[in-house]
This record gives sequence, structure tokens and C-alpha cells, in this order.
Amino acid sequence: MNNLSKYFFLACLLLGSLSVVAQNSAEQAKSLLDKVSSFYKAQSSIDTEFSLNIINEEADINEVQKGSLQVKGEKYKVTTDELIRVSDGYSIWTHFIEDEEVQITEFDPEESELSPAKIFTIYEEGFRQEYIGQTEMGGNLFEEIALYPNDPDNPYEKINLFINPQTNLITKANVYSKNGSLIVYKIYNTSFSKDLEDKVFNYDVSKLGDDIEIIDLR
Repeated sequence: MNNLSKYFFLACLLLGSLSVVAQNSAEQAKSLLDKVSSFYKAQSSIDTEFSLNIINEEADINEVQKGSLQVKGEKYKVTTDELIRVSDGYSIWTHFIEDEEVQITEFDPEESELSPAKIFTIYEEGFRQEYIGQTEMGGNLFEEIALYPNDPDNPYEKINLFINPQTNLITKANVYSKNGSLIVYKIYNTSFSKDLEDKVFNYDVSKLGDDIEIIDLR
């Protein structure tokens, strides 16, 4: 076998090995996410707290918000110091507290915006999955999985999920935007299957007073 043939043979062998590794990585990621999905789907509701850190070094942005999140099916409520966002599965009310303004839009399950509520289901479709490995945080080991969007028009470059292997809970997500921003979600103090009444997910603007501007875009 001449040198050229040897190099060609070694290249084929290497590419074949990389293909197997990539396949195993995707299968391992899918196996972990299937466990996560099964756990979350078994819960009738999610009630949790979160922090959201927006970082963009080029724009000199480093902001942290803390809030709470309730989810029941496609209904959700997000509360922070800056806004309250509520969806009953048909409409979305976004109350910008400082601006004294409420925007009402139609609920669109296909919207590209990544709300905290979507963190629990973002991996289910539209992404290629890759198992990264175990990552230590706070003295504990977490499984790290990277998600890469299949749609080239998706505004996100990749999303890294950190999963507690003991509980199958997502505890952190790093969202890398194509505009150079990094959004870090941390999820904690989570409880499941609480009796959340449907009225939690309906925003009664009539109780807000006359100083609030209501913009109905439905």
C-alpha cells in the first residue's frame, strides 16, 4: 500500500470513527432528554423561581432579572420587577410596569421568542442534540447537552441545557444568540402539580386603573 493509499485509508477510518462518536453523542443526548420530557409531561403544573442574566459584551450589557414562573399546559405566567406576562393559551398580556402599558397579542406556540416557560420544552423539536458531558456546578455534577437549531433563520446559535441526573430537572440554560448576546437562565425552588387555578393565567386589565395604557394587537 503506497503512502497516498495509507492516508486515504486512515482518513476514511477517522471519519467513520467521528461519525460513530457523533451518533452515540446524539443518542445519549436524546436518552437524557427523553427522561426529562417524561418527567415534565407527568406534572400537571410547574411553579418555580428563576434568574435571567443578559450579557452582551460588545454592547456593554450585563443585566440580571429575577422572577417567578407558573406553567399549566400551554398557559403560563411570568413575573419580574419589570414586567408581568400572562397567557391563557389564546392571548398574551404583557404588562410593562415602568411604562404603565399592557400589550395584548394572540398566543402563538410557534413564536421564536424564548420565554422561561419554553425552557422546559425547547428541546422537543427543531434542534439537533449533542451530549457534551458532565459539568460541575456548586459541587454537584450535571449533564450538559447542546441544542443546535435546524432552521438557519432561528435567532439562536445554540442552547446549552444543564440537567440534574438525580431528578431529571433542567436547572440552567445558556442561550447563545446570533447577535452576540448570551442569556443565562437559572431555575430553582421548583414545585410540581400544584393546584393552580385557571384565573392565574387570565390578566384582568379592568383592575389596573385608568393610568395604564391598553394596546390590543389581536
